[in-house]
Amino acid sequence: MAASRSPLFAPLQVKSLALANRIVMAPMTRNHSPGGVPGSDVVEYYRRRAAHGVGLIITEGTVIAHPAASSNPRVPRFHGEDALSGWARVSQAVHQAGGKIIPQLWHVGAARKPGSEPNPEAPPVGPSGLDLTGAKLGEPLTDQAVADLIEAYAGAAGDAKRLGFDGIELHGAHGYLIDQFFWQRTNRRDDRYGGDAVGRTRFAVEIVKACRRRTSPDFPIVLRFSAQVPWAEARRVTLAAPDGKGPLALVEALPQTGRTHQVRVHLADAGFPLAVDPGYGDAGPLALPGGLRLERTPLHAERLGFVHPASGASIEVQAPLAADLAAAVAALRGLGPG
Repeated sequence: MAASRSPLFAPLQVKSLALANRIVMAPMTRNHSPGGVPGSDVVEYYRRRAAHGVGLIITEGTVIAHPAASSNPRVPRFHGEDALSGWARVSQAVHQAGGKIIPQLWHVGAARKPGSEPNPEAPPVGPSGLDLTGAKLGEPLTDQAVADLIEAYAGAAGDAKRLGFDGIELHGAHGYLIDQFFWQRTNRRDDRYGGDAVGRTRFAVEIVKACRRRTSPDFPIVLRFSAQVPWAEARRVTLAAPDGKGPLALVEALPQTGRTHQVRVHLADAGFPLAVDPGYGDAGPLALPGGLRLERTPLHAERLGFVHPASGASIEVQAPLAADLAAAVAALRGLGPG
């Protein structure tokens, strides 16, 4: 079908948001905002996407005003005058290039590891004080803490409208805070924010209502959510060691995605004693016990590269599929631990 006739290239009106086409750039974590402040490179990154005809840009995750919202000091904030000034320049540049843009508002919740920057003193928070596997991580959120979080989302929504953004997206997927309220494994509250499915969605509903009050009736509010299983509901694939001495690798991955940034690889053989989470959006090498290191690529780390320091030999895993990992594990055994 010719581009001029394809629905993909047809205009779309959503409340006050008029899009020139239906091509939407999905949010992609970048970790390129030192101190949480988007700089001129971030402005140019989004401007280029708008200039090349993307109908709507959804920014990378931007964290709300809560001390435990972020787990990386290079993830941009959507609060504080320094960060908001940067986002104002982003909004202006995208509009000048003819595009439309909405920020994704984010809180990682109990997906955050204790001691994470930028606020290592702030403990991770979740609806019931449980991590993504359902194990105890801290204390349940109090009613006041829940109210404060709702207000933080609403404040960010109000700032987005004030800065000229065309709407907002609430990140309610991938096992982050809003998503943690949805699932029984991480939400065992017995108050109005827990219990049945209606109760477990109340946190998200109240966030949307609060954001609406701080914006306007025609301001687009998007809620992103996971349609299948929570982050913690992972399938496990155990790969047996060729010598039969036990499991060599255990892969945990979301069944509907299988993407590397949503995978933990455990190499439990004596020569490779490690448990590695490749991380979401992390970049740079990670030193491992046994003399190996894991090369991590930016963004979603579509491959894992294991490098042996003595020989320089390397093994890449293109995707977290059992067959690929089995081959990589066999090759790793051949490298030797030292």
